[in-house]
Amino acid sequence: TVRYSSIIQDNQLIKELLLLKDKQTTDASTSNTSRSSLTNTLRGSTNEEKPNNLWLKMQITVNSIFDSSLDNRSGARVAKGIRQVIEKKEGLFRMHMMGKRVNYAGRSVISPDPFIAIYEIGIPEIFAKKLTYPELVTPHNVHELRQLILNGPDVHPGANFVELEDGTIRRLLPNNLSQRTAIAKLLLTREKQHASSTTLMSTKRVYRHLRTGDYALANRQPTLHRPSIQAHMARVLPGEKTLRLHYAQ
Repeated sequence: TVRYSSIIQDNQLIKELLLLKDKQTTDASTSNTSRSSLTNTLRGSTNEEKPNNLWLKMQITVNSIFDSSLDNRSGARVAKGIRQVIEKKEGLFRMHMMGKRVNYAGRSVISPDPFIAIYEIGIPEIFAKKLTYPELVTPHNVHELRQLILNGPDVHPGANFVELEDGTIRRLLPNNLSQRTAIAKLLLTREKQHASSTTLMSTKRVYRHLRTGDYALANRQPTLHRPSIQAHMARVLPGEKTLRLHYAQ
């Protein structure tokens, strides 16, 4: 706010100086008096130098809005510019946008493991219970998905949610076996209120736990470019707390 106010004030002063310079009046003494009262408050030894210094001051203020390091005026207390708000670890991206909890993602340190394949990544079981895969219900996998629902969110392999035909997501309660049993029995049954609709999904989705054999994308910070993100086959490791990779990786 201080910067914007300074820019507006400097711009107004420059405008008034230019108007006084170009103004043709019959009373020259009045014009000279008005100009003198304006220029007395400005830095510079000549009338030409003072507007130039004012213009330079306004340009530095504009530059400091984008990058406060460009303001080299001694003794001036400069607030953060746009660049300072964004850059470095304390900036907007790394502090507030990277490393936050998002769906279908987990983060941990990496440990070496020579007993897994080069193309595999070891996933702790506690991660596998939180990372889910939305699997469509079909007559071919309904029995398997029913068992996962009965296992619930606390037993691996299990499931955390079931998405109905209208997009409603039902959370599976870990301490309510009757609720999970009722949902499991109706996996292939289309609910009555959705029976005649043609705009909804034709089947339900079960958000099951990540299992050995699934594929996951792995990336090591601080890299963000696409070639550094590689696909690995997940291998769930009970009892582990860190991500595991082969030495060759």
